[in-house]
Amino acid sequence: MIRHFLAIVVGLIIGGVVIAAIESISVVLNPLPPGMNAADPEEMQQFLAKAPISAFLIVLAAHSMGAFSAAFACGVFVRRPWLTGSLILGTLFLAAGVANLWMIAHPLWFAVFDVSLYLPAAVLGGKCAELTLPPGSRQPSDQAPAA
Repeated sequence: MIRHFLAIVVGLIIGGVVIAAIESISVVLNPLPPGMNAADPEEMQQFLAKAPISAFLIVLAAHSMGAFSAAFACGVFVRRPWLTGSLILGTLFLAAGVANLWMIAHPLWFAVFDVSLYLPAAVLGGKCAELTLPPGSRQPSDQAPAA
């Protein structure tokens, strides 16, 4: 039980770092105007209205790779297939993404793609983590061990 909880925490940290790292690419390529207050939702909304599509695509990549890497790290940490962990992490990142969309208006196409990427990316990350496991440990930890 503790291992599962720690796996979620590790996944959140790694996923957050991955998102921040990839989003920093967008910040370098599309810097904020001098004197702009990024904490002001109205100023951010005006900035996003003029942002190129490439900036949004980088953010989509960041969010999906963050959910993927979080679930991957969780699966490796638990050392067993654990779909529930992937779904928990995907849901937590989805909730954060929805909160971000709620606070700052984004283009509709971005919002649709953004909310649809978290859960599939997390499940895929968890499935890829299973590939790193030795064959004898591939029984899901969501189920009781076979007798």
